[in-house]
Amino acid sequence: MKKFNAFKVSQIAIDKTEHQQLYVHDPKRREEVFETLYELGFTTRLEEYTERTARLPIVVNTKYGNFHTSASGAYVAFALEGGAKLLTLDELLELIDEPPVS
Repeated sequence: MKKFNAFKVSQIAIDKTEHQQLYVHDPKRREEVFETLYELGFTTRLEEYTERTARLPIVVNTKYGNFHTSASGAYVAFALEGGAKLLTLDELLELIDEPPVS
């Protein structure tokens, strides 16, 4: 099964000891981001995805295996000010290791 490379995540996550969160914002490929996270076994509460949150970045909690949209743009602005980086789908994929082929 695919999984996040903990070392690569630790290089960009700003809350390394807690949630090891990543922030993903790729509006044109949002559904692909969801599909990728589901393939990794991540969970979410679908009721959070409303038209109001459709343009907000996705917060990926790599430590506990879940994701959600950010509560507001201000939340993400605060994270960015603290050193977080908004990732595209391609950048997110670079953090995922493929399982070895047997």
